[in-house]
Amino acid sequence: MNLASRLEGQCKTYAVDIVIGENTQAKIPDMATLQLDQIKVKGKTEAVTVFTVLGDDTVKNGSAFPVLEEAHNKMLDAYRSQDWAAAKQHLGACRELLDGVNLNEFYDIYAERIAEYEANPPGADWDSVYVATSK
Repeated sequence: MNLASRLEGQCKTYAVDIVIGENTQAKIPDMATLQLDQIKVKGKTEAVTVFTVLGDDTVKNGSAFPVLEEAHNKMLDAYRSQDWAAAKQHLGACRELLDGVNLNEFYDIYAERIAEYEANPPGADWDSVYVATSK
């Protein structure tokens, strides 16, 4: 089974319409994309970085997207650094910047993960890679 098929199956996991890998993302530099996660998909041993597509160059070059993208990337950086307070703060900022973009369910997923990790810290050797158990 190829990677694209595995990634398509992750749309439900991340509550988005489109999930693409980094090779595809690199081939569409004019599109507005946001990184979703680093995951290991079923049948693969290496983690891949996954993205969603929010729109075309009009969206990417608009005034709202760069601000959302910056807050989003700060949230992911804080999450991966296990700085749960900062991750929650940036997550809140992301939600405020969702001008017509439907990522509320996606941000709910990260809010749940952050709450779980606050209660049960993953440890110093945590690599932040999500292991997908479904296709």
